[in-house]
Amino acid sequence: MLSSDSVLKLSQLRSPLLTVYLDVSCERSFPSAPSSPCLTWLKAQANVIAEHVPAEELPSFWREVQRVGSTLQNSAPLRAGLIIFSGPDAGEQIFMDVPICNEMHWGRPAIGQLLSVIGVRQPSCVLVVDRSRARFFRYWLGELKPLEEIIFVSARSTWKRKDLGHVETPGIKKTRGSQRDAFEHRREAEYQRWHRHLGERATAWCRKEASPWLFLAGSKRQTEEISKALPSDLRRHASFLAADLGPMRPIAIKRLIAPKIESRAAEQSDRQLTDLLEGGGGSVMGVDATMFQLQARRMDSVLLAEGFDSDLHECESCGLVARSADPVCVACGHARRRAALSEVLPGLAANCGARLEVIGREAGRRLARAGGIGGWLRKERLAAHG
Repeated sequence: MLSSDSVLKLSQLRSPLLTVYLDVSCERSFPSAPSSPCLTWLKAQANVIAEHVPAEELPSFWREVQRVGSTLQNSAPLRAGLIIFSGPDAGEQIFMDVPICNEMHWGRPAIGQLLSVIGVRQPSCVLVVDRSRARFFRYWLGELKPLEEIIFVSARSTWKRKDLGHVETPGIKKTRGSQRDAFEHRREAEYQRWHRHLGERATAWCRKEASPWLFLAGSKRQTEEISKALPSDLRRHASFLAADLGPMRPIAIKRLIAPKIESRAAEQSDRQLTDLLEGGGGSVMGVDATMFQLQARRMDSVLLAEGFDSDLHECESCGLVARSADPVCVACGHARRRAALSEVLPGLAANCGARLEVIGREAGRRLARAGGIGGWLRKERLAAHG
């Protein structure tokens, strides 16, 4: 499964290597003919990139271009997008169900667009329940993946034998009154246990899939009962749909819930950004302030606007990153190299214990106008300076 950890590992691949992003949604196949749109773009873009590749790296560059071209000739576009990392120690191919933009890079792994795609679209766990079964799914990057199916098994057949008897015969009648009430109570208790179990399973799946979101579809009563078994943090991030989706196939479920999940994510991004902009002393904004606090291990979480990037410089020895263009590091005196924010941010966030989120749509554009990046300081940091 593609995850933030996967992106971090990709960012650490040995360079130089070739990174290629391809929108393959327009092709039904990758024919070997030169007229293939992807192959045509690959060759034209490679000629442009080659003008900026150091002479000693050109043989490696063209070797990787040829390698990617062979991959395209012998593959079929199973998804909307394809990302390739090709180098001496790398041959990664990532198929995407969401559209991407054509890009080619030589040098360090270019993970900026990939970071935006997976950061904006956080995974959501989906629970579809009816009176007979419950189905769990993971929705992420346009794909609805089945996780688990639980069938409701009732013990009421034994209750009939014990409490209600069998078909009436002369001289023997079915019991009613208090025994009938007892039957109803036992059936109700059985459904309560069922709903409580589903709430526990939903919580377990959200934790396992690192998903902050739960989308729950079922009858109004079922969704209310299951929500009672959810922890408070997950309940706050849950969306409910009072509808019977039990008979529907996964592809039909995806078409129905995808717009609702995307809308819910956009609303959450708006709230996050508003909290950040109004955060007072607990928040920081802008590249310089955020990078300083992040490398001082004071950041709890970082928000990055989708598509935002910035030119930085990184020390080749100690790894200190800043926007200043000084040729030597102020901390250790060693040489510095140019680096993009999107290249170094995932590793810095992971190493410094900060959560990284990318926000898009209108919230992302608002953040870009406010500096492109920001976040919240750790609570213990605030307490120490309170």
